Amino acid sequence: MAWNRLTSGISCGETDLSKVIALAEDGTSRTIADLRERIDAWQIIFQQSDITCWAIYIQDPFEFLGALYGAWHSGKTAVIPGDDREPMLQQLSKDECGLAGDLPNAVTAPRNSIATKVQRTPLDPKESKLILYTSGSEGNPKAIAKHLFQLISEVGALSTAFGETVAHSHVAIGQPLFTSTVSHQHIYGLLFRVLWPLSIGCTFSCRRFSYPDEFINRLGGTPTVLITTPAHLRRLPNHLNRKKSNGGLQAVFSSGGPLPFMTAADAQKRLGQTVIEVLGSTETGGVAWRRCEFADSPWKPLPGAKWKVLSECLHVKSPWMANDTWYATSDRVERLDGDQFRLIGRSDRIVKIEEKRISLLAIEKALIASDFIEETRVLVVDTPTGNRVGAVLVLTPLGLTKYKCEKNTFVQHLRRSLTGKLEPIAIPRRWRVVDCMPINAQGKTTNQLLESLFIGKNQQRMPPVIWDCCEEDRSVAILDIKDDLVVLDGHFDAAAVVPGVAQLDWAIALGMKYFNISTNFVRLESIKFVRPVLPGIQLRMELTLKPYPSDHALRCLSFTAYSLDRATGEKQPHSSGRVIWDGKSGDLNV
Repeated sequence: MAWNRLTSGISCGETDLSKVIALAEDGTSRTIADLRERIDAWQIIFQQSDITCWAIYIQDPFEFLGALYGAWHSGKTAVIPGDDREPMLQQLSKDECGLAGDLPNAVTAPRNSIATKVQRTPLDPKESKLILYTSGSEGNPKAIAKHLFQLISEVGALSTAFGETVAHSHVAIGQPLFTSTVSHQHIYGLLFRVLWPLSIGCTFSCRRFSYPDEFINRLGGTPTVLITTPAHLRRLPNHLNRKKSNGGLQAVFSSGGPLPFMTAADAQKRLGQTVIEVLGSTETGGVAWRRCEFADSPWKPLPGAKWKVLSECLHVKSPWMANDTWYATSDRVERLDGDQFRLIGRSDRIVKIEEKRISLLAIEKALIASDFIEETRVLVVDTPTGNRVGAVLVLTPLGLTKYKCEKNTFVQHLRRSLTGKLEPIAIPRRWRVVDCMPINAQGKTTNQLLESLFIGKNQQRMPPVIWDCCEEDRSVAILDIKDDLVVLDGHFDAAAVVPGVAQLDWAIALGMKYFNISTNFVRLESIKFVRPVLPGIQLRMELTLKPYPSDHALRCLSFTAYSLDRATGEKQPHSSGRVIWDGKSGDLNV
């Protein structure tokens, strides 16, 4: 079925033209007939040009499909860039690619229907070519060529491995809707978000959900498959309505990096589904999968994928890879019984931050290109917002002079110099300047020594508190914002600013402590941030706890954060909001 639908069913041949294959962002349906019209429009556009390779970057996955198949039916190679940033545009220009869709100065296909139908025959899966780009973990994105038959082969493997999981409700409540938090401009999203549901007759949502609340609120009773990443699963809200999510969620898939077991367990508790993880990359496609049912769950290969262990590293081969040779990954594995293995780490300096593959070596190369830096080492350091890149610098004489004269803006200058050269998440968020790199007795600079440079900073997430105006249902906490507060580090490039999420965390923590709240959190309301909180101010957090007006079974913790103008003494509001709790508060506990 996958072969027929992906090669001929959607673009030519006999099929049910009224079949719904996608839901647009406004909720309207898109059918096979609609897709054929878009393929016609794009095929005409591409046929009018002598350019053989076309870069297709389109936010709407339905329109993207039209352009992709239009390129293939016109005999063109489709190039799928992962982003629209300047380095990628320069690479596309170097490769003499035409630009289509949402890229700058790109061609677009007319939206009006075409009077003359385009004649075409089913695609030859061995001739229809696609080029995707890696995330640039080696410094620059690498082009990976694939053919349609390889995509079809991998889609078939997904159906074999997971078909029963996503299809067992078809008879009872209908086919599931595929929703996603990932882009179709990468191999994971292309396969799981678009091609797989298309091949098995399911519908995919054109809307890409950025926040957990968005896709949970859209579930209702509709059977739904969620395509997501560990980063999104880590951000599941505490107030998530499990009954609502359980009513429609059919399966949850995650890829981009191993999912921490605590995150997987929390997701299972909140979503009612055990997360299915898929291991793979642009080079290899999908390699293996597991249900994260317990800590250190083993991985097993996807149907058709082969694997072996050489020098502790995983080597893989499959029909959907670029060639029929073994590919050496940087994943260190341990062989288990039953054709299974366990991941035990990485063998290179590639790390994953927020599911992005980051090359520490590439960051060092970008930094050392500066006239101000003589030597540098970068590493992953822990911050309040998760793992981020830290940089240790030895400066040149010119750099040392600039650092001493412009200490407050030196780091901002370095960050700006890296913008456009690196992924935003790869730009260091912690910086240390040293006279020379630390070494051990063997004369080596170890990660442990580098990590020690980032220890010792004030690790308090909340400033010391002075309570003022302590009443039964109202109080004011006074917080002195010092410039060494850990929440100031690594959030905003332009200036040290207390993030809104930290202010909210402080308000909840102070309210729980003062009013001895020990009941269940329900929701947030009317959260506002109107003025930045900067180092050097004295922040006052005014708290009140009262019954919720429309439901006295709930309690409402209201907070207002403000400072006093030094000249006039007038209040300057910074943030405010309400936190709703279920049940009665405990005794006053100042």
